[in-house]
Amino acid sequence: AMINTHAIHDKDGFVSWLTSNPEITDLQEGLFISKLSEPVKCWPEQDDLYLKLKISDGDLFWVDTITQEQRTKIKSDEVKQERNMLLFESDWTQLADVPSETKEKWKQYRQSLRDITDQPGYPFDIVWPQAPN
Repeated sequence: AMINTHAIHDKDGFVSWLTSNPEITDLQEGLFISKLSEPVKCWPEQDDLYLKLKISDGDLFWVDTITQEQRTKIKSDEVKQERNMLLFESDWTQLADVPSETKEKWKQYRQSLRDITDQPGYPFDIVWPQAPN
């Protein structure tokens, strides 16, 4: 397995890639190579799109590239999109020819979906209502 000893980064320290070759000379303009204080096998795992890898004094670390407000808005939009899809998929339950017992069960479910934005953990901690059987 390849052991990476150096990071290629911009002037602000944002890392583009890791390498085991300290002899790279044909870097594109604006990129630099720095030795890592500890070698790493691979790019550190991270599933957050808005975190970027940075190097400072040979140490790698993650930095957030968006504000908490932006993060909340993005998550809120995702939750509302999911909620709207679930409402759309259950529109049929409110048609005129649906039995009133079925209609009522689904009406409660659909109201719970609409009330998701009022939950105390919204938008990061959602308790999704269960659709009726």
